[in-house]
Amino acid sequence: MRPRAPFFMQFKFYQPFNTNKDKHAAHVKYIATRPGVELSERRPDAESPETDNAIFMQYLQERPRSHGLFGSAEEGVDIKAVAGEAKCHEGIVWRGILSLREDDAIRYGHTDRTKWEETLRATMPYIGLKLGIEERDFRWYAAFHKEPGHYHVHLIFWDKSCRRRDGKFARSELRYARGLFVGEIYGPERRRLLAEKTMCRDRMRELGVGLLTQPMRLPSAARATLQNALTSLAFALPTRGRMFFAFMPPEVKEEALRVADLVLGQTAFARQVQEYGELAEQVAAYHTSRPEQLQLARQNAIEDLRERIAQVAIKGAVGVRRSWIEEGYRTRRTINQASSLFLQTGALLRQGRTSLRIEEAREYLKSRVRQDGLQHVEINKQKEVERA
Repeated sequence: MRPRAPFFMQFKFYQPFNTNKDKHAAHVKYIATRPGVELSERRPDAESPETDNAIFMQYLQERPRSHGLFGSAEEGVDIKAVAGEAKCHEGIVWRGILSLREDDAIRYGHTDRTKWEETLRATMPYIGLKLGIEERDFRWYAAFHKEPGHYHVHLIFWDKSCRRRDGKFARSELRYARGLFVGEIYGPERRRLLAEKTMCRDRMRELGVGLLTQPMRLPSAARATLQNALTSLAFALPTRGRMFFAFMPPEVKEEALRVADLVLGQTAFARQVQEYGELAEQVAAYHTSRPEQLQLARQNAIEDLRERIAQVAIKGAVGVRRSWIEEGYRTRRTINQASSLFLQTGALLRQGRTSLRIEEAREYLKSRVRQDGLQHVEINKQKEVERA
C-alpha cells in the first residue's frame, strides 16, 4: 500500500553575511508580535535572505506548538549557546523542512518529537559525511511541529570548520539524503515492497528461462515464432566479445528485445508484468505523487525487465549457436570417420585383390610344375621304349 502523499524534503542554504543587533531585534519582534499572524504557520524561510540564522533558531524554539529544539546529543540543548554559535558562524548555513502528511505520519509512527529525534539521529550524521563534513564539525538542530494535516520538522545545520564552500546540494547528495530519510521513515513496509518487486522480477526471469529452454510448452504457432526469433538472434550475435546485452550493437539489442517482447507477451506473463508495474509505482510513490512520474517509474521498471529477459535470450541464442558448432563438429567427425573407414576398406580390398593374385600365381605355378612333371615322365617312357 502506497503512502497517501510522498515524503517532502526541502533544503535552502545561506551564505555568511554581516548584520547588526538592531536587525536581529527587529526581526524577532516581527515574527513574534505581528498582529494577526500565527507563527505556527509562518516560516522565516519566506522572509528576506537577510534573515539571521540566530533568529531562525529562536523561531524554532519559541514558535507555538513547537516541541522544542533537539540535536545530535540526547541531552538538552542550550538555545542561547546554539543561537550564538549560529549567529557567529562564518560559513554556509543550511535550513531544511521534512514533512509527512498527517495520516501517513500516524501510519508510520512519526507523530511525536521522540520518533523524529530517532529518525534524524539515525540519518543526519551520514548526510554530513556525504557533504564532506567531519562528524566532529557537523552541527545540526531541529524542532518538530505537529501541524494539523502535515507533521514536520525544521532543520538547521552547518560545517563548523567552514571547509564546505558549495551551498547547493548536488543531485547525488539530494538523492542520498532522500533515500536515507525514506528508508528510515517507511522502513519495513518499503523493504517489503522492494522484496516483493525483486521476487516478482526474478520469478518472471525464471519463467523466461523456462520458455526459452523448453519452448515445447507453447502452442505450435507461438513456439515456431519464438524459435525463429531466437535463431535470428543467434545469427546476429557477434562472434567474439562478452555476451552481455549492454555491450551489444544496436541491431543485436533490437533482436534481443524482440525475443523478450515475445516472451513477455505470453499469457503466463500478463498478470506478472501488471503486478511488477504496480509494485514499481508503489515504491516510487514514496518520492512523488505526480501521475506522470509514477507512470515513468512503471515504464522504467518494465524496460528494465525487458532488458533482463533480453539478456536471458542472448544466453539462449549463444546456446543455440554452440549447438550448431557442436553439431557441425559431430557431422565433420562422422564424415571423417566414414572417410577413414572407406580408406581402410579400400586398403583391405586392395590387399584382398593382391592376395587373390598371389594365390592364382601359386596355383598356376603348381599346375605348371605338375604338367612339367607329367611331361617329363612321358618323355622318359618314350626313351625307354626306344631303347627297348
